[in-house]
Amino acid sequence: MEREDIATIFMFKGDCHWTMSVSQQTCLQVLDTLDMFARSWNRGDTSGIDAMIDTDCSVFWPGREDRACGKDALMHVLGEHGTSPWSLQLRDVAVQAVGTVAWVTASYRIELPEGKGGCRPYAGVFTGVLKGTGHAWVFAHIHFS
Repeated sequence: MEREDIATIFMFKGDCHWTMSVSQQTCLQVLDTLDMFARSWNRGDTSGIDAMIDTDCSVFWPGREDRACGKDALMHVLGEHGTSPWSLQLRDVAVQAVGTVAWVTASYRIELPEGKGGCRPYAGVFTGVLKGTGHAWVFAHIHFS
């Protein structure tokens, strides 16, 4: 994947950052997963999101008093809002990895559905922990703070 492709969602300020211990190939694979996640999120494509989430994934986000523990719980929460498009933008993405575990940090801006057709904007720090399955990277933990 060329950097120009992923820049459409991530809006890089400079190059992607990765540590010396992370290969460029791993970095690009993780960024590809992040790109597919953001595109699915922005389309309201819950089946696309579902394909990138580990069975035991946990998710924390602002504006909710609870969290989603497990893929089924996350899909239930996302299903509450239908499949209407949402807005997620990630910036200043950094990737680190050790073996088959990778973590990403980024600044984010998101608009979440709220009330009767309204949206509430949030901005902050996105953290994702991914695990390599041998054929793909899937999210084991997602945190919007």
